[in-house]
Amino acid sequence: MGNYLYNDYMEVIIRYRPQFSLINMKNILILSFLLILGNCSIFCQNNDFSKEQTVDSTENNQNNTSVKKSTEDELKKGLSGKYEGILEVSLGSEMYDHKKGTVYFDLTADPIIYIYSGVNANSNSNLYYYENKKILSRTDDDAYLLQNKSFQENTLQGWFEKIDNEWVYWQKFEGYDEEGLDIRKPDYLRKTANLESSKQDIDLYLSQEAIFKEYWDKFKQAMIQADMNSLDNLIVFPLKDETKLYDERKVINTASEFHKRINKYINEAQKNPDGYFDKGCIKVMEIEEDHNFDYIFYGDFFLLIDRINGEYKVVRLTVWGLDKIYFYILDLKF
Repeated sequence: MGNYLYNDYMEVIIRYRPQFSLINMKNILILSFLLILGNCSIFCQNNDFSKEQTVDSTENNQNNTSVKKSTEDELKKGLSGKYEGILEVSLGSEMYDHKKGTVYFDLTADPIIYIYSGVNANSNSNLYYYENKKILSRTDDDAYLLQNKSFQENTLQGWFEKIDNEWVYWQKFEGYDEEGLDIRKPDYLRKTANLESSKQDIDLYLSQEAIFKEYWDKFKQAMIQADMNSLDNLIVFPLKDETKLYDERKVINTASEFHKRINKYINEAQKNPDGYFDKGCIKVMEIEEDHNFDYIFYGDFFLLIDRINGEYKVVRLTVWGLDKIYFYILDLKF
């Protein structure tokens, strides 16, 4: 409105300029100055109103984001907890078995916690929660993962669904990817406890994992540095060398004998101890039939590790499946 008044007034001044006296001109200049001030005031008011609208819009966006995050956090908490049902056990050589077991989720943690039959399935932080209540396996190219739907399906580990007003978890079974779907398809896992009730169990699994990692670091360093005093406290003696058939087996009585035997394997594999033990150990599932030890190290030989009086120790030196092969040979002989 200020612009229109100013333009009309200037048109009057220009049209009747010769008729104005000096006094009138003075008054006109004063009035013009007042009009300019009025126009500036209107502009400032419009600008302030525009700023207020921008601030209101920003606050609304922030509030919407906060509400969305709060809703998502509540959903993650609701999905977390203890689930029970049929789990998959790898038997090696692409063979699988399926047994009843327990799974724990804590999707409120970062990275998420996923305990599968006593094993921290996300110890390498490769699994994460994705929209639509899915658990995906992380890749090196997350941008491609988010854009390519078929690739998402290939890395899908499982998803949550509400059935009869209760949360269930459908897991991806490696043993059912190609064959066997028409024969038997495992059911979903049912949620049996919330996150608060499951926290103590989850913390216990994670603390035991941390204790074992500390043990394994000590064992590796003792092997690399040939520290016999440390090795002596990390192994149960006497220890049978079960890497050979029964009639060729010997008993290892000291840390020095053990170190010499293991180094022979490593040298034959043309590797150094530092790199040889870096691949670490695998936690044994609670539902596995041979769950009479906690961890196993896979190499040219196997180390079976269990808790003895609350402390982890190497309890067996063996080669996987050798006992079964030996008894099979005996059966053929007779």
